[in-house]
Amino acid sequence: MGLKGKETQEKTVQNKTLQTKTIHTGVSFDTRQSNILKGFFIICMLSHHLFYDAATFAGFDVDFAPFGEHQVIVLVQSFKYVMAGFTFLTYYGMTAKLKGKSAQEKRELMPKLIGKRVLTLFFSFLPVYLLSVILALVMKQDFFWIYSREEQSFFGYAILDALGLADFFQTPTMNITWWYMSFAYVILFMFPFLYALYERFGVLFLGGALVLPVAIGWDGRYLGICAFTLALGIYTKEHDILEKWREAGKGRPEIVLFKLIVCVAGFLLLVKLPFVVPISNFNFAAGTMWAAFCFFTFIGRIPGVSHILTLLGKYSMNIFLIHTFIYYYYFKDFTYSFRYWLLILAVLMGISLVISMAIEGLKKVTRYNQLVKYVTGKLCV
Repeated sequence: MGLKGKETQEKTVQNKTLQTKTIHTGVSFDTRQSNILKGFFIICMLSHHLFYDAATFAGFDVDFAPFGEHQVIVLVQSFKYVMAGFTFLTYYGMTAKLKGKSAQEKRELMPKLIGKRVLTLFFSFLPVYLLSVILALVMKQDFFWIYSREEQSFFGYAILDALGLADFFQTPTMNITWWYMSFAYVILFMFPFLYALYERFGVLFLGGALVLPVAIGWDGRYLGICAFTLALGIYTKEHDILEKWREAGKGRPEIVLFKLIVCVAGFLLLVKLPFVVPISNFNFAAGTMWAAFCFFTFIGRIPGVSHILTLLGKYSMNIFLIHTFIYYYYFKDFTYSFRYWLLILAVLMGISLVISMAIEGLKKVTRYNQLVKYVTGKLCV
């Protein structure tokens, strides 16, 4: 290569570097931003579980002021997309680990990345399961009844539940909300395949992820519902879409106003979207992207709000795993006794948060996290 060729190559590299720096002159969508979004998602999820249908609070005097009962039910039903939102953040974070790496580096990193994620997921779930067993004993639950099928009970059912695989094998579980554990394992193991498809087909990968699940009749299944959202998790990070959206028109009031209008109008549209476009794969992705854009650009920058959401996001997994025991299994009367729907939501969120923090404190005292770190380090070398 001649001197001129080398200079041209160096300029190209410099330009790419400058472009990357330009994109990241503002705040990047990092772990804190992810926790802010998780905090919002977990609030929406709890409100969805508490009030998604009149049957869920039948027999309780619930005051929905300043709205009507039907209005709140329609609103929280639209929050169903937040389940896909968590998968978006998973793929977004995993893509961030691979971005900028060479093909060889990606091949070497991928097994470690998947292994660490899977082990972290399992070891995060295991203490909650064990504590749930203790709670069940205190509440005098019949384990034969929990882990039985056709009048037969198997110890293997309990093992599968402890591994988070009950939904995958369609076996009995202590908590119906734990279905997500099986799904989380599936999408983690699918990541290398979907990432390879993205690298091969680029933007066409997005189109396929949107159309194919509907075409083959998978729009009602978890994987089909989240396919487009998962693809967006990869594509959004690879192209820094969130950062570009936040930085676009910076310093121009008319652009900021336009973004604000998009966020407000988007929220109103999302409430009605399932009735207009009955395609869950699209609707879930639309809700997720709306939340990511709006919270990263506006809501997540409000000091008090951002701190609260960050705290909730930090403990969102524990909150997700335990809240069903409180409002559904053991303390339903107590939960709905607070009458006012926002107060009911606040009480459930507060109790779930305190218990989640206590679980993390117990892990710290028992040095559980150090053990997990050691095992993960040994297995994911």
